Amino acid sequence: MKPLSEKILHSETLFEGHFIRLEQATVELPDGKQTQRDIIRHPGAVAILPILDHKVLMVRQYRVAVAQAFWEIPAGKLEPDENLMACAHRELIEETGYRAEKLTELRRFYLTPGFCDEEMFLYQAEGLIEDHSLQQDEDEFLEVNAFGLDEMSNLLDQGHIRDVKTMLALELWKQQSQ
Repeated sequence: MKPLSEKILHSETLFEGHFIRLEQATVELPDGKQTQRDIIRHPGAVAILPILDHKVLMVRQYRVAVAQAFWEIPAGKLEPDENLMACAHRELIEETGYRAEKLTELRRFYLTPGFCDEEMFLYQAEGLIEDHSLQQDEDEFLEVNAFGLDEMSNLLDQGHIRDVKTMLALELWKQQSQ
């Protein structure tokens, strides 16, 4: 196989928000030609598959970018210099009110590598214990519920689960449950 790469010759920041940065890069293609690439820089995130009594804890929240509310597994972005496991523990407690006795990394993946460098780290959480020591972020409004495999299949079929991190996590849990 031929190695494929693009060399960044120049990059300019077009926008910097609370936690993302939009860059426009001039790159050299493998054939020597140049083109432009728009890149979103993201600090990374964790997602958690929390198992409680043979069900998965999920959160329902409104996503303004797509103007819909969905059921999702808990997730959140890494804070500067935050450890992955610490982030997973923090997000689980903030979003569900549970902490995990055990976290196991399942996968690492990119959500939209065509234009964004966000890497997501998926953990399975077991041994859940209620813990309301951390509050939800003040701009976060969530519903929390636990669903079994059949219920989640129905949510998928009805379009109430639409994000890839949740779909991947549920597929991995389904494989484990067989």
